[in-house]
Amino acid sequence: MKKEMKIKKEMTVETVNEVLQDLVSSFKKGTVCIQEGERFVTLKPGGSIEFEMEAAEKKGKQKLDISLTWRETVPEEKEERTFRISCEEPKIETPDYAPGTEPETTEAHDAETGEGDGSEVNKENGDAEGEKQTYYVNQDNN
Repeated sequence: MKKEMKIKKEMTVETVNEVLQDLVSSFKKGTVCIQEGERFVTLKPGGSIEFEMEAAEKKGKQKLDISLTWRETVPEEKEERTFRISCEEPKIETPDYAPGTEPETTEAHDAETGEGDGSEVNKENGDAEGEKQTYYVNQDNN
């Protein structure tokens, strides 16, 4: 449905300044509602805006026309970001075990040589089907 308003009035410079300030303020907030009496048009500027300005002086009369044109856009849903970038390392909690429930400990071996390096590997089995296995490596640098 097309809604259109045209306002043409003679005003003082002070009143024009107020109107332009209201326009700029509304534009910055993303919604411009122009109302006269019970009639109104609400615009939502966004995306790429075509700006056109014409200034002219002829026989003692000056004119300034400003035109802003854009396509109505459908607000996009805010994309959820699944990652984080920071200058700090995250604090990752290690699991706490009750006495007597610690996972099985075995000596770690080098995958290529098969030799032990003196470190310990904690093995924690997951569900009954054995789908999940978590390994914790504790290196002793003594």
